[in-house]
Amino acid sequence: MGRVAFVHTGAVVIPAFARLAAEHLPRVEVQNLLDDKIVADLGRGAAPEDVARRLADLGDAAVAGGAEAVMFTCSSISQYAGPLAERLGVPVYRVDEAMADEAVAAGESITVIATLPTTVRPTGALLRERAELAGRAVTIDEVVVEGAFEGASRPVLTSPEPGIRRLADRLR
Repeated sequence: MGRVAFVHTGAVVIPAFARLAAEHLPRVEVQNLLDDKIVADLGRGAAPEDVARRLADLGDAAVAGGAEAVMFTCSSISQYAGPLAERLGVPVYRVDEAMADEAVAAGESITVIATLPTTVRPTGALLRERAELAGRAVTIDEVVVEGAFEGASRPVLTSPEPGIRRLADRLR
């Protein structure tokens, strides 16, 4: 695999993903693409087709730049991955999928704690999707907690490292 494009919704995560990519994807060139207004616009009720168009533009730029795969680094946009992959003809991975699978495997009661409603709802939906695929019945509580992103620590499950590890496995 030559190049992977990370699509970010906030510049603050780029250094963390650069570190994880260097550790887990040492032979892969990383391209970072950013639209730092998507989450705010989603919070204001942006039309899904408008967000999809913006992500398609970023995906087009990724493919034009030589990316053979794309990874969304934000849970707020993960529901757009499937349609974009179909449109682009390259895989579009969701950083939170591995975390969701880990959570579903760990228990029947899952609490999603996120800083923003734009993150908590898609994460809950992803957990339900992954639980159904795994044939597991789970109860999911969704809680918005200001500062949750900054305060995340173990044994709380987070998405960046498991997501990058899964990406590395898929690119082999």
